[in-house]
Amino acid sequence: MFGNYKKGFTLLELLVVIMLLGLMGTIIIPNLQNQVPGYKRKQALGHIMALARLSWQQALATQKAFRLFFDIEKRTIKIEQETNKKDKDGIPTFKLVTIPYLASTYEWPENIVIKQFFIDKQDMMTRPGIKTQEVWFYIAPDGIVQPVIINLLDTNEFDATGKPVRISLAMNPFTGQFKEYEEFQKP
Repeated sequence: MFGNYKKGFTLLELLVVIMLLGLMGTIIIPNLQNQVPGYKRKQALGHIMALARLSWQQALATQKAFRLFFDIEKRTIKIEQETNKKDKDGIPTFKLVTIPYLASTYEWPENIVIKQFFIDKQDMMTRPGIKTQEVWFYIAPDGIVQPVIINLLDTNEFDATGKPVRISLAMNPFTGQFKEYEEFQKP
């Protein structure tokens, strides 16, 4: 009566289903990622390592001194480049680096807590009589980096004994790269 029609889906029906699946994926996948154990920690460590590597590369490329500046209270890290100016005490000044299409600052999540920050074998977090709110280390124009070890806690994840997961980042002074350890390191 109406002709021979074959059973099946129209192109419009398929496009609607694909669109709905895509919409569900954009809602569900980010929520699943946040539930993966250690996801935020791995993401934060990746950002810290990337900023260290970027500052090392920029020091070599520009032949200027750089520093990686940590604001402990605000939980931020930023890359700064030495300027040609000096302050009233004759100490070189630094300015925030802006690189097109690359982030030169990062705010780490609240669950990541810096417990120790060793620079040249001295823990900057436990200096007598000094409350440390800012810490930085230098990258020389030739790419040599100060020896740095950062010991961190992830307060969202716990080990078998019920203590927060410990992570350590140790800087290779010649390559400008951090190596990650699953236990606190000492100089």
